[in-house]
Amino acid sequence: MFWARRAFRLALAVVMLVGLASIWFNDPYRLATALGLVTAGLTFALQKVVTVVASQTVDIVGLPPLVKKEGKESNHA
Repeated sequence: MFWARRAFRLALAVVMLVGLASIWFNDPYRLATALGLVTAGLTFALQKVVTVVASQTVDIVGLPPLVKKEGKESNHA
């Protein structure tokens, strides 16, 4: 219930922000450019956080690593 409420509030906030931004900008292309720059900045700023969350998720789920360890020889030709 907590996560559903939280997700709903987050989605509502995003819709309200996009609605407010669309009122601010007369040209939709400028709005798209502004949103692209903001998301690119957030992506760059949150690189470490995304990496940590992804690695924790993989650890919790228990997926095998995609990169093979060095030093182990295989019998494949």
